[in-house]
Amino acid sequence: MVSSAALTNRIDRLVEKGLVDRALDPDHRRRMLISLTEQGLRLVNEAADHHLANERTQLAGLTDDEQQQLATLLRRLLVSLGDEA
Repeated sequence: MVSSAALTNRIDRLVEKGLVDRALDPDHRRRMLISLTEQGLRLVNEAADHHLANERTQLAGLTDDEQQQLATLLRRLLVSLGDEA
């Protein structure tokens, strides 16, 4: 778990890098709204592209059926650990 101070520090660094914006929530004075900037969104999209390419490489040794079985088992594991179905 990350403390609120540590989370604030991380968000501060992301704001400094121009990756996220921070704004007060107009409906709740004590809440901050964090959103990706265009630069942040581009970085996330690039990371996702690289991640998906890496995943395809890692799963290339399995047939389509085996990949589906793996996905089913991993989903079942996540649900058993408290994730929602």
